Amino acid sequence: MILFTNNKSKIENLISVYLLTLFGIFPLYLPGETLQDTTFRLLLFCFLTGTAAVVYIVFLLQGVADCRRRLCRVDLCLLALLLLSLWQIVRGSVRGRGGYEVCLLASMCVLTYFVLSAGGGTDRLFQGSFMDLFLISCAPVYVALFVKYLAVPQLQGPIALLMEDAASLKAFLIFSSTACILQYCTNREKAKDRLYLVSAAAGFFLLFLQKDLTGILLLCGLFLLTPLLFTPTVELVRRDLIMAFLFLFLLSSMPLLVNDTALLKTEVRYSLEGSIYLDLLLASAGMAVLSYWDRVPKEIPPDTVVMKRMQKRFRFLLRLCGILLAAALCIGPMDGLEGPGIGILRYFSEELKKALSLADGTFGQTLREYGAVGLVLVAVLYSVMIARLKKNYDGSGQSAALTAYSVMFLAQSLLYSQQAVTTPMYTALLTMALFYQKPASKKPVFMKPASMEPVFMKTVSMEPASMESVEQGNACMIQGRDCLSE
Repeated sequence: MILFTNNKSKIENLISVYLLTLFGIFPLYLPGETLQDTTFRLLLFCFLTGTAAVVYIVFLLQGVADCRRRLCRVDLCLLALLLLSLWQIVRGSVRGRGGYEVCLLASMCVLTYFVLSAGGGTDRLFQGSFMDLFLISCAPVYVALFVKYLAVPQLQGPIALLMEDAASLKAFLIFSSTACILQYCTNREKAKDRLYLVSAAAGFFLLFLQKDLTGILLLCGLFLLTPLLFTPTVELVRRDLIMAFLFLFLLSSMPLLVNDTALLKTEVRYSLEGSIYLDLLLASAGMAVLSYWDRVPKEIPPDTVVMKRMQKRFRFLLRLCGILLAAALCIGPMDGLEGPGIGILRYFSEELKKALSLADGTFGQTLREYGAVGLVLVAVLYSVMIARLKKNYDGSGQSAALTAYSVMFLAQSLLYSQQAVTTPMYTALLTMALFYQKPASKKPVFMKPASMEPVFMKTVSMEPASMESVEQGNACMIQGRDCLSE
């Protein structure tokens, strides 16, 4: 039995245990067996969330917890969604229709939101160790998938069931790859770098084996978005570029691995012409980055130099890629056209249109389960959540990480239906982002001593600056406006 020191720590311990369990037992989400038309993974999520809710209710009855807080617009929308989901479940049960797994998943996600937001400011309980635990729990899943693809295609068990559920497998690979990218970019412990790099390489490669173009484009967008959400220090940009080059190098190598060898037991094929163009892009981008990197001051710690000009370039590339994607979707048939790059452009445009035509996002899933009323409700919910995320974002490391996960979840939900494999973890991260509390600004306080000495200014919780930091700041100012002026 866990002993708590005070009421506040009881709620925090409840939330911490819930999050650790949620992120740590991921392999148990893999089995796809059903019980009364409900998958085992969803039943497990219901049991975990229901237990946390019951414990919280006990705390309420004991006077330990306090549920009094002002309801926001997100709360009202989620309460309406919960009532609508319960109504659909009850009506389906009465009619004997069944198949209410989506409504049950939505209800549990709403319950997760209210459990995690009960104490307020639960974002401070978020730690990178949660995602480290998740990545470690992903290791046996990666190993089993590689065994399935490389050696034993007839392998049975939970992995075979996961591979049969293509939507769940893609959702898992996108979420795990996102976790690797963000953990590596924000990590400063060299001992963990190997875990992130190996996990990222495995996740990227397995995602490429699915030939999921929309998932690949989502991760490309994350590479461009990371320096915009986080403070673009030299170290963060360097790590983001390392991950991006690893991602693109593996993608350019896929034709060699899957087309010309019998190493992989898969029928996926990649365009060799596209690989050549991607290699040319990697070479030119590498030369541009290396030439720019020569101007980075070497005598200043890389975590103290902010690359504002590089951030502007990332913002420009993100806009450019968005325009090119829109153009690829709007281009009509290109039969009969010839010229450099026409072939790969035709191939990419056709594959993108095909992928989007097959996409079954959350809105389509909502329309089938809840009808037009549910669709409007979810649209309103998304709009108010985006507004709150924008309001809470302050550019700090924790705020940027939670916002990045939330943006990936919202973007992914437009193209993929909600899956019990990853939606519970996304819901937890989104809740912490919605309830992120900006640190209070430290205002100067004027104090007057008892003696008749002159009034002096003292800053709250501010340590005297060392000579080393002063010299670093002066060196940074000498370099220019952002230490990288051209």
